[in-house]
Amino acid sequence: MTAEAFRLWNELDNDTSRALGVHDRLTNDTRWNRASAAADAGDTAPALHLLPSVIEGRTIRHGADHPWTLACRLEQARRTGRTGRTGEALALATTATTDIRQALGQDHELAPAGRHQQAQWTARRAQPNNAREQFNTLVSACEEAHGPNHPLTEHCKTHTTQPHPEIWHHELPSR
Repeated sequence: MTAEAFRLWNELDNDTSRALGVHDRLTNDTRWNRASAAADAGDTAPALHLLPSVIEGRTIRHGADHPWTLACRLEQARRTGRTGRTGEALALATTATTDIRQALGQDHELAPAGRHQQAQWTARRAQPNNAREQFNTLVSACEEAHGPNHPLTEHCKTHTTQPHPEIWHHELPSR
């Protein structure tokens, strides 16, 4: 992200916070977009700084069990893991996934994304056998929920055959 773009996101964040309040939907959306843009440009520090306030805002506005709040918590885990803090990422993903499954059910679309993160961060913590087992159970769940040829099912299948956890770092397929 260019310095000018980051300056504009900061300005918009300040304006919406002042005019609408720190927990307004538009303020939270602005912070989410600002965090995502910074992280996508390779600057994870602003994202990790902003995501807790986005999570707080979404919790206040929508509740802790709302899919947007829970998705933001998974994003926080993902961004944390990308900084190399895989233990913290695994803990965040595990807690978020547990809450997703309890609040939304194990068939909700966020549940496999959370389980994927758990397996990914387990692999990155040099526990490939545990990760492979997690991916195997995830493949079964995806096949049952989406069918054997669904992109998420296919994606998870690739992880069950890869011998080295360091290559288990790419993103989930887009839908």
